[in-house]
Amino acid sequence: MNKIVLILLLAAVSGNAVAEWVKVTASNVGISGGITVYADPNIVPKYSHRVKMWEMHDSRLPNSSNTSSKKRVEYDCTKKQARQLQATYYFGSMGKGGIFMNIAEPGQWEAVLPGTENQEMLNFACKNR
Repeated sequence: MNKIVLILLLAAVSGNAVAEWVKVTASNVGISGGITVYADPNIVPKYSHRVKMWEMHDSRLPNSSNTSSKKRVEYDCTKKQARQLQATYYFGSMGKGGIFMNIAEPGQWEAVLPGTENQEMLNFACKNR
């Protein structure tokens, strides 16, 4: 009985985690490909001007297999900078399929350039902190 309750609870939690992704931006590449970037709206403020957010980058490129990545990114809302804290890259779409690369080391702070995908992600993160 306890196992059934635990399984149902885990299924409910897993379902909510998948449903939490919010589409933030998308770009087209070629005729049938593109990249869609989603964010987990459960943003964690680190300091008053910094936030951490999970992102899902889902790629559909022509003449290529579908790949995706889940990234933990920290944004500095005042300095308009970002740095990747960790990332996992998958062979399949939306974080499915085997893992082909894992990066656990935080990257360097980089300026977020106007008109880029990173700017849209920074705006989303800072607006929802």
